[in-house]
Amino acid sequence: MGEQPLHILTKEGILASFSVSKQITEEEINGMMKDAKNKTKDEDEILELLKTNIMKEIVEATQTGVLPGIILENVKNQLLPVKSLESLNRMVEVLSTKMKQKKFDKLSLCYFINYLVGSLNLKEEDFEEFHRRIKEVRGDDDDEDDD
Repeated sequence: MGEQPLHILTKEGILASFSVSKQITEEEINGMMKDAKNKTKDEDEILELLKTNIMKEIVEATQTGVLPGIILENVKNQLLPVKSLESLNRMVEVLSTKMKQKKFDKLSLCYFINYLVGSLNLKEEDFEEFHRRIKEVRGDDDDEDDD
């Protein structure tokens, strides 16, 4: 599966990430269970078939734009896939929460970030490329040569 569409609440910065779920009635579950039991007798396989079926329906709804708030036209212009953004945002949330709990001073936090950047072998050019691509995605035409 490729990049997923962006939700308007994520785009506008209201939510860091947006997960889609599906409400299923008891009759739908019973019908899916009956179909799954016809295909296999193993309980784990039945549950896996149910999960796969539900995920398939969610993906189809997302791709067709049936879900409220999904922005389809921006999918091609994204810098990173939404799934990557959700994972990265979650890691930032976990790390920042832990760091805040430890009540590190700003110098210690700067050291941590600097050490993290170095240990990931990120260079200044990587950040310049990142910012350049962000500007392209946003359509920023501001030249820095306006002197």
